[in-house]
Amino acid sequence: MIKKMIMLILLAKITVITNAQGIKFENNLTWNELKERARLENKYIFIDCFTTWCSPCKLMDNEVYTSRIVGAYMDDKFLSIKVQMDSTDLDNEQTKIRHKEASDIQSIYQVESFPTFLFFNVEGEFVHRFSGAIRDSDFLKVAANSLIPERQYATLINNYKFGKKEYNNMTYLINLVENTGNKELAKEIFNDYKENYLNKINEQEVFTKKNLNVISKYEIKISTSDNIFKLLREKANNADEIMGYNISERIINAIITREEINSILWPDGIPITNEPDWKRIKGNIEKKYGVTTSDKTILEAQLRWYDEKNDWALIAKYNIDKIEKFGIDTAGLAKYHTNNMIWRIFFEKEQKTAIIYKGIKYMETIVNANPENPVMIDTYANLLYKVGLAEKAVNWEKKAAKCEQKIASAEKRSSNKVYESTLIKMKKNIPTWPSK
Repeated sequence: MIKKMIMLILLAKITVITNAQGIKFENNLTWNELKERARLENKYIFIDCFTTWCSPCKLMDNEVYTSRIVGAYMDDKFLSIKVQMDSTDLDNEQTKIRHKEASDIQSIYQVESFPTFLFFNVEGEFVHRFSGAIRDSDFLKVAANSLIPERQYATLINNYKFGKKEYNNMTYLINLVENTGNKELAKEIFNDYKENYLNKINEQEVFTKKNLNVISKYEIKISTSDNIFKLLREKANNADEIMGYNISERIINAIITREEINSILWPDGIPITNEPDWKRIKGNIEKKYGVTTSDKTILEAQLRWYDEKNDWALIAKYNIDKIEKFGIDTAGLAKYHTNNMIWRIFFEKEQKTAIIYKGIKYMETIVNANPENPVMIDTYANLLYKVGLAEKAVNWEKKAAKCEQKIASAEKRSSNKVYESTLIKMKKNIPTWPSK
């Protein structure tokens, strides 16, 4: 059946690009001619599914397919072709003829993101796939996996469906299925993996990077009764050390929130109509999991609840409570989340000077830890300006503009002029915050 479908797909001539130093994409071959060559040369077939508007596709063209190492490997093991999956007014006649074939490929192989790489064996049978722009070294791994039955997507998924389940290779399959966009099947396989493997092995076997990565992705399928949950609570430091960051608390709190809070406030995903009994919910969590976990999960739930209600006063209050209790993370992505929150709540929405000064205090901590970050400095300057400290605000905004110019120069791009525009407003005594 697969062979028949493939033969219907690519009977037209395939127009392709030839890179002198990278992959040689074959030109003017029908699908039958391509298959015949594959048999004669004992090579697999690689199809690059791309669109004209896809930036990641262009990245693959410019940075991966042009690599000498990639070209040498692919030309030795594969016959490669490119198929344009969209249509434009600039398409030549050969591309227009292939629109139907491209549509068939997209439908049969459920190509929903670009680029998507499809691999076929020497008989023209589909064996492997991957989606998304990746580095040349990772692309070579994907291509190499297509040659190995126990690493091929088609082989693994067929084995799984027929009950041949290799749990020592299950994280690889889960990630492959997720990469295809089939989130529900990935969840189903993870749940099987959890019930029939992870819940039955010891800490040392559970706590590997591969396992912890998929556990983190699919915590929605984990409950407080699972062995994984108990291990993460009892041996949190061990898991965190393996991953290099605080993975345990995030997973634990997400599971507790789903069972103890979401089930009450958002049953079936729909919010209740009355005001939550925060004291009762907090007390129940505290009895089971302690004060710190109770405080953190309730605060996050309150922020979500009142954000949905657009209650800016309570959003500000609970953000202040959160920072005062647990501090500010000034590293990694957390600093950007905090900066964005302060901009949105304390700068754009808040009118009370005392509350805005809280935002200024928090931004001082962030700016001190990130003294050359124009985004952070800009937030700080705007807060100062809003409370009337114009001269100080202008000095800081000037620094933001200089930092941006320095970064832009190093990255060889045009400087973002937003800071200069803000400076002009500040000097003219024009509000930089949104009007009511």
